[in-house]
Amino acid sequence: MPERLTTQPSQALASHLRPIAALAWLLIGAVLPLGSFAQGLEEQRVAGSQLAAQVSSLLQREAAGLPRLWRYDTQKLAGQIDHLRSSSAGLLVEVMDGRGMALAVPALSGPSPQAPWAVWSSSPVAAPGSGKVWVAMDLRPLWRRTAALAGGFGALGLALAALMLWLPLRAVRRSEAEIRDLLAALRKSRGDITELAEHLEARVVDRSARLERALAELRAHEVHLRDLASQALRLQESERRAIARDLHDDIGQVLTGVRLQIQFLASTGQPQPDSAATAQRLLAAIDSAIDQTRSAVQRLAPPLLAEQGLAAALSQTCAALTSPLGPEIACATEALPPLDSAVETAAYRIAQEALTNAVRHAGASAIHAGAGIGPRTGGLPGQSALWVQVRDDGKGFDASQVPAGHGFLGMRDRAELLGGRLDAITSAGHGCTIRAELPCDQPAPADGQGATP
Repeated sequence: MPERLTTQPSQALASHLRPIAALAWLLIGAVLPLGSFAQGLEEQRVAGSQLAAQVSSLLQREAAGLPRLWRYDTQKLAGQIDHLRSSSAGLLVEVMDGRGMALAVPALSGPSPQAPWAVWSSSPVAAPGSGKVWVAMDLRPLWRRTAALAGGFGALGLALAALMLWLPLRAVRRSEAEIRDLLAALRKSRGDITELAEHLEARVVDRSARLERALAELRAHEVHLRDLASQALRLQESERRAIARDLHDDIGQVLTGVRLQIQFLASTGQPQPDSAATAQRLLAAIDSAIDQTRSAVQRLAPPLLAEQGLAAALSQTCAALTSPLGPEIACATEALPPLDSAVETAAYRIAQEALTNAVRHAGASAIHAGAGIGPRTGGLPGQSALWVQVRDDGKGFDASQVPAGHGFLGMRDRAELLGGRLDAITSAGHGCTIRAELPCDQPAPADGQGATP
């Protein structure tokens, strides 16, 4: 359909304009010259009639002046007739009497009456007898003028016909070209729209897939948060039960034994020979209860952590775990500003658990612990984090195969509960590095220090 629309109008217009252009050329190139020829022919007829009348009048005057001798003075009469003929562009003058016989005068005036390219006119002669004067007018100048007019008007008509055919066709073809351009632009726009629609559809599909993945991740994150909350409750309950067990099994038994011995002493009412030894045992039991109470308090919240901060508490833990037969433990911490108690406590518990696991299970000969403030991994510029790290040269372990009850999972849960992260970089036979990052409000060092211990 578009191709028919772009080619049909000019062809139809050309088929309608050709007859009109031919008619215009015919009117201008043929009708006008023929009209001019007809007008010139009529003018020649009028001029011939006037010449015939003049000759007839001349003959009548000569006949009236010389009734008997006029027809014999042919030389003079012929000269007068030739003068009239030449002044009127006449070709031939012939005088006939009433019987149709030519008089002697015309023979001296020109060629044969059958001369070509002539138009004849007549005038009657009243005296000296009935007759006619015939005049032939030369049409060759008229034919030459008509031929010249036909050539000029034919060329003019052809030019006008060509203009009549070319100008509308040019306008229509320009319009057709514009229509073709518009159709091409329309097809291109349609293709662009189709491509855009496909692109938008692909983007919608991609966005839908991303939203589905984000929704799945959000649901997984919600499940993970619930698991973290449950794990936090389990950790809290486990610590409470451990503290309750210590208080019941250790401190409770000691205090119960002290109470029974004091009750026995009180029931006797008399000093016993071994009272001093009994008092010593009571003092030892009380000292043991005090030590166990301090140990329980230390597990709940180390006083040194609240009093002097994470660096001092971490150094004390490293010193407490150092033994002559155990691995060498080194602690290198930066000068830390005051931190949020929850962040500080979580960092201490993670480091404490990592140190304990390294001492008990890694089979290492050297352990290095440290803490500091550094840029937050994967965070925005300017965000900082408190990092703690424990590195050993032991046998390592596979973090993806850690059992549910292992302390590594508890460390990871502690970090994630505060919005942080915990990474374990292990290599069988080449040791393990436990690194935790916890978000904090302290600015990171400007020179990039603190990123590693």
